Amino acid sequence: ASVLGLDPARDSDEIRRRTGVLTENAGLDDRLTAFENLWFAARLRGIKAGPARARIDAMLEEFGLADRRDLAVQGMSTGQRKRVALIRALLHEPEVLFLDEPTSGLDPSATRAVLDLIATLAGQGRTIILCTHFLGEAGRLADRAAILDRGRLHAFGRPQELAAALWPGTAFALDLGRTADATMLSFLRGCAGVLVAEPSASGALLRVDDRSRAPHVVAGLVTRSVDVFSATLQPDTLEQVYFEIEARIA
Repeated sequence: ASVLGLDPARDSDEIRRRTGVLTENAGLDDRLTAFENLWFAARLRGIKAGPARARIDAMLEEFGLADRRDLAVQGMSTGQRKRVALIRALLHEPEVLFLDEPTSGLDPSATRAVLDLIATLAGQGRTIILCTHFLGEAGRLADRAAILDRGRLHAFGRPQELAAALWPGTAFALDLGRTADATMLSFLRGCAGVLVAEPSASGALLRVDDRSRAPHVVAGLVTRSVDVFSATLQPDTLEQVYFEIEARIA
C-alpha cells in the first residue's frame, strides 16, 4: 500500500502529518468540553495557540456546534460527538481523510447532516476514503468505489463504469398500471434493441441497447392499445453492482 506516494513502513510520521482519521468510535474524552478536546488535538498536532483557537472556533461554527463549545462531550448526542470528532480529524487540514463508518449509530437527521458535511469536504478538493457497509451512502458520495470481500479486491472504478461492465445497455421502467402478462412480455422481448424484459408490480422493467429505443417501445405498446403511464430511466445503483459481484464470486 502507499498513501500520497509514501510507504507506510518508512514514512509513517509524514503520512500522519498529511492525513486525518475518523474512526467508528469517536474516541473523545467525555470529561472535557468540545473545545478542550479539539484544543488538545490541535496542540498535539503542533498547531500554534493563536491559529488553533481561531481554527477551532471557526470550525465549530461551520459544523453547527458553536453553542456546544463549552459543554462536556458526555452530554452531547451521538451525531454531535461525530461532528466534534470530524472537526478533530480536519484541524490540521489533511490532504487525505479516512472515514470509518462515519454514520454508524446515527439517527436519520444526524446521518443526513454528516453526509452533507462529507459531500461539502469532497467538493473542496480533498481526497476522502470512506469505509462503509451502507451502499446508498457510498453510491451517493463516491466518485470511485472499491468492493472487497475476504481481503480481496473484486472491483474498483466509477460506479457507472462498474455497472456498464456488468450489464450492457440502459434500464428503464414502464408503468402500465398492472403487471405485464406473458403476452405483453413476449411482445416487449421481440422489440428491436430490447435485451431484457421482466415483469414488475406496475408494469415491466426493460434493458435496451440504447436509450433511444425507449420511445419506439412505448409507441409499439400504444399501437397495441396498451396504456403507458410513464417510461422512467432506472440508473444502475452501487447496491445492484455489489450484489451482482457478490453473486458471481460466491
